[in-house]
Amino acid sequence: MFSLTILLVLVGLLAGVLAGLFGIGGGLVIVPAMTLLLIEMGMSADQVLPMAIATSLASMLLTSSSAVWAHYKKIGIDPPTLWRLSPGMMAGGVMGAWLATVLPAFWVAVFFATLVSAIGLRMSLAGSPTQTMQQARPRGAYWAGPIMGMSASLVGIGGGSFVVPYLVWNGYPPVYAVAIASATGWLLALAGTLTFVVAGPEHLNIHFILTVGLAGWVAAPLGVGLAHRLSAARLRRLFGLMLVLVAFRMLWQIYTST
Repeated sequence: MFSLTILLVLVGLLAGVLAGLFGIGGGLVIVPAMTLLLIEMGMSADQVLPMAIATSLASMLLTSSSAVWAHYKKIGIDPPTLWRLSPGMMAGGVMGAWLATVLPAFWVAVFFATLVSAIGLRMSLAGSPTQTMQQARPRGAYWAGPIMGMSASLVGIGGGSFVVPYLVWNGYPPVYAVAIASATGWLLALAGTLTFVVAGPEHLNIHFILTVGLAGWVAAPLGVGLAHRLSAARLRRLFGLMLVLVAFRMLWQIYTST
């Protein structure tokens, strides 16, 4: 149990840094890492993935809150954009969390890998993003929000993997997109966690959630500091590369365990 706790702390610390740096809530690290740990403990893939997703969403309530506060102190978080995106994302988050409890693990992993790697490639290869907030606005927020929320919650991530590219494509500088994604990710995590409480409480492990979440809460401000020091182009390329690597790692874990 002690060695497991140490591994969970390390997962949480890495998730927290990445949550602050990329606005992803940490789920892109937590879900693959928890999947690997739980498989090594002898659990089947169909048992593992819902628990990994539930742990990710619930721990984000701590990790993302730390990242949101750190971003808010540095640059603030654009309220109009936040409130246009959040209701739809939360509604989609409820649907995605419910689907995670009923769909086969392999197909959830395929969906995760395909969608996230496509976004990562697009982010890595795109041209230089806009550097000011002038004329930036979340076009199509009322349909994009539910789709991003459902997709993110289905695989246990905070939505930054979708929100950051979406906002960058709509004219937001990457660091502002990351800050907004951290806030929408917290609200999405709340919706997804409450859905698991109602539809799948057996997937919620308090020890896992608190250990990962508290470690992430401590580490998130470090990632925020890095995000504000990196150039926009470098931040975008690092984000894209990170998405591609994690997506295929996740798919490989599920494929080899089924």
